[in-house]
Amino acid sequence: MAEIVLGLGTSHSPQMNTPVEQWDLHAERDRSNPELWFRGRAYQFDELETEMLAMHPGLAAELEPSTWADQLARAHAATARLKGALSQAAPDVVVIVANDHREMLEVNLPSLSIYWGDSIDSIPIPEEEVPESIRPALKARQKEFVESYPCVPDLGLHLIESFTQEHFDVAEISVQPAGKGIGHGFTHIRLLLMDDPIPMVPVIINSYYPPNQPTATRCIEFGQALERAISAWRDPRRVAVVASGGLSHFVVDEEWDRRVLDALGARDWATIAKIRDEEMMQGTAEVRHWIAAGAALADLEMEVVDYIPAYRSTAGTGCGLGFALWTAGEKRGI
Repeated sequence: MAEIVLGLGTSHSPQMNTPVEQWDLHAERDRSNPELWFRGRAYQFDELETEMLAMHPGLAAELEPSTWADQLARAHAATARLKGALSQAAPDVVVIVANDHREMLEVNLPSLSIYWGDSIDSIPIPEEEVPESIRPALKARQKEFVESYPCVPDLGLHLIESFTQEHFDVAEISVQPAGKGIGHGFTHIRLLLMDDPIPMVPVIINSYYPPNQPTATRCIEFGQALERAISAWRDPRRVAVVASGGLSHFVVDEEWDRRVLDALGARDWATIAKIRDEEMMQGTAEVRHWIAAGAALADLEMEVVDYIPAYRSTAGTGCGLGFALWTAGEKRGI
């Protein structure tokens, strides 16, 4: 039987691959965002700025270049730690739980999908088609040429069949739409955490786009079913499960992020299940990947490698950058 030997959780924000002298580009993008979601409601930038400065009188100090440089260095150090853990564990397969930002699945976005083709391609997007704020991080999202990632169709098919037996309506994808590359939630894992491609199974949760986003409870159930399916796979290969994305963004909510991380570490599914859909909007929606992966990794012990509240504007916009490991053995705490 297969064995889950490692779990990883990592943010994939372009902010963590942008030089600090260009973080202002992300703040400019935030200013033009008509709906900045924070704690269950949408704000405009100016309205949010007033509220945030009242809540965080010291917020301006978080926007100093020296603070940004320290945060960027911490993000790179945490990424290196995860990469080292993945290399040391040397899994045969990596199951990556992420979303698709209408990169590969442009027309139809099922709530839950599994790709089970022989391989999947990363197709570079021309720089002129990418927002200016994203361009500095583009090399961390894609190579300059098409790269084919090996997949594990046998495991992908097994997962689909197992989920179907457990009454999950999971879309199966065996053929990549012509000209559409796999999303940056997956390429981030390949390019930043692997020296050479490790065979993968892409598990796609529609975390970002209403109206068919799965609830927190459904993500728990999906992750638990994922663990059962992997453990029942008759091929005795070693499997890593990776959550890609999150945490809170485009508005940082440190309290919320830490509460979620604490609950995941404690396997406190009752607390996780209470997260409302309106708390998981825009980029914060990607916490669904962490919930599903955390439920699949419940037999391992979670360590938060780092949590970085990376603010980039006086409205509190930015990204709560999270990095975590799930390993066997003595629990090292949060």
